[in-house]
Amino acid sequence: TRDYYVSETEITQRQYKWQITLNTFVPKDVDDSPANNITFIDACQYCNLLSKEAGLDTCYIIKGSEITWIDSSNGYRLLTDAEWEYAAKAGTNSLWGFNTGTLKQYAWTASNAGVATFPFIVKQKDPNPWGLYDMLGNVEEWVWDYYDWDYYSNPDNSIDPKGPKSGVNRISRGGSFETSDDYCKTTTKNNFNQTQRKYSLGFRIARTK
Repeated sequence: TRDYYVSETEITQRQYKWQITLNTFVPKDVDDSPANNITFIDACQYCNLLSKEAGLDTCYIIKGSEITWIDSSNGYRLLTDAEWEYAAKAGTNSLWGFNTGTLKQYAWTASNAGVATFPFIVKQKDPNPWGLYDMLGNVEEWVWDYYDWDYYSNPDNSIDPKGPKSGVNRISRGGSFETSDDYCKTTTKNNFNQTQRKYSLGFRIARTK
């Protein structure tokens, strides 16, 4: 029920280096491909730095591995799990978030990425109906929520859900260039420890409108 802005692409290496200059986990000369090997904590730190740069309130209090979201803040943040799926479906009833064409027109997945070992430059595929690129494939995207299989079975979590208050792993969405087409559906989820680094794992950002 709350409007929000979403970055049209996954955060790129160029954008990431603008705020966090040291990232030794990526190959050189890939500025326009998604930032990868980014932990959940890294992603939250980036959001805070970008918010400060823009003169906005920071959204996260970060104390080591403990992160608190101040949801009244107007700064940059990760999408919630529900926000991500809403944006990925883009007003369609499709599991893929588009009504015409084929998945390879919209996403880099294992079926068309060949022997790639790192992400592809953004905006090479068609955007979804809401103008968002690479929502499926390329790199998996961290979202805010802790992973809990039973969370949505509680009817109290049906409106603007922000995810469980505690947990072990955080959710990632969208699949990647190394996952199967089936894994890139708008309803498919993965989960990782928030300190996990993976060359096919990055993030996208949002702001509450």
